[in-house]
Amino acid sequence: PKDVDYIEINKKYDSESIRRIFEIDINRYTKYEIDKIKEFKNFIKFKVNYTDTDKFDYISNSTLLRFLQATQFNFDKSAEYLKNFIEWRNTFFPITITNNLKTLLNSGFIYSFGKDSKHRPIIVINTIFLVEY
Repeated sequence: PKDVDYIEINKKYDSESIRRIFEIDINRYTKYEIDKIKEFKNFIKFKVNYTDTDKFDYISNSTLLRFLQATQFNFDKSAEYLKNFIEWRNTFFPITITNNLKTLLNSGFIYSFGKDSKHRPIIVINTIFLVEY
């Protein structure tokens, strides 16, 4: 992907830049993004009224940046969204792998087929397996 595919930079307001690809080396983030991630981590650690702040520790920088960008770098909203995300994730994951699920996954029902020209994953779903399953 070209640089513009990663991020569309607003020259007047860094907070209004739009990142499209987050899962990259942190050194490819803008200085503004890196600074905001650091500030947000401190905000979570010292200002958030959430009893399990250690659950935030395993969240990647790319995930933090996604929440920050989604809320125009509003720390209060981002922290609330992140808290809800963690609670949702703890409720539904890890997924219990049953024998039926193993059979379905091993059947070739769904698989990854690389990435397209915009660096998005291509996932193939063979729905015929659902009919037979």
